[in-house]
Amino acid sequence: MCTRRNLQNYMIALVLIKVVQMIYIFSFGVIITIDVHLHQAYGNYIKQIGIGLIITAIIGSMNMFTGVHGSRCHNKFLLLVYSIVDLIIFLVLTILGQRLVRAATPLFDSNVRYNCARHTPKNINDDNDKDYNCREYLHHDRTSGFRLVWISYATRSVKDASYYKRIMDIQVEGSCCGLGPPKRCTPDRNPYNDRFPLSDIPLEYATERQVCAKEEFWYPPTDTCNYNQSEWTSLNKNNNSTSTTVGGCMYDMALGGCQNVDVGASTTGCLAALEDKIGAAIEPPSQVLLGMSSIQAVAFVASCCLFWKRKREDVLPNMEYFKNRDKRR
Repeated sequence: MCTRRNLQNYMIALVLIKVVQMIYIFSFGVIITIDVHLHQAYGNYIKQIGIGLIITAIIGSMNMFTGVHGSRCHNKFLLLVYSIVDLIIFLVLTILGQRLVRAATPLFDSNVRYNCARHTPKNINDDNDKDYNCREYLHHDRTSGFRLVWISYATRSVKDASYYKRIMDIQVEGSCCGLGPPKRCTPDRNPYNDRFPLSDIPLEYATERQVCAKEEFWYPPTDTCNYNQSEWTSLNKNNNSTSTTVGGCMYDMALGGCQNVDVGASTTGCLAALEDKIGAAIEPPSQVLLGMSSIQAVAFVASCCLFWKRKREDVLPNMEYFKNRDKRR
């Protein structure tokens, strides 16, 4: 089982498995390095993790050649280097994978997030202050990151139909309309955290986290939604009416026909649905990344076993030699 030949075969087999692993790590690293929406949602440290994965894949690929040559020639120095590098890669993949999983895990309970996205939040627990919970959630740094993602989607949707489809898919799948809670805009004058990139965000949205319209609790007007309170009442009575006065919109940068529907108590924004959508896109690959780190652990054990093996099969010393030596004395 643990003969030198078997261990050498194990090492070769592990190298072949690592080829697939390194391709996966490199590809995943490139994806999260160039995806600006992940950086907007979670911060620029996601890009740093992606760069770390790319470097790890390159070093791991080079280390495979060390392992192949070291196992074939039973070169103990190369086996030692191979073991140390694999141990380091195991630790790096574990740390980076855990950071990605933690990033994809919402900071707030699902009930709180979806409840606070409603026009009228319900009491989840009589012991909790729902207004406080919603303020904390809606004004949190994490929430502001997902607002940047939605603003980027909406801005790009003007010229790129794929982003229009993204917003429409989220609204349909989440049974929601716009980003924030409909007709419940609360100003947030705080600037965005430095870790969130603002390169493709229009200036009017980049200076403050949340700007509201002149109408109380209404959101700023958009190209497809621009009413004031009196005009909205008129439109409900006469669908052929048009708006000319800059007032605002009851929905937060919504697209499609949902923004022309009056707001009810259970009408919901897509903030929580957007967070779940993006989180679901990176959490499974991150879990796979964590699982793949076990390959380095197995390779480390195999290389250590081969390192301690003699180059030739273990044999007992020739006792006749000692007997003859004693006689000569």
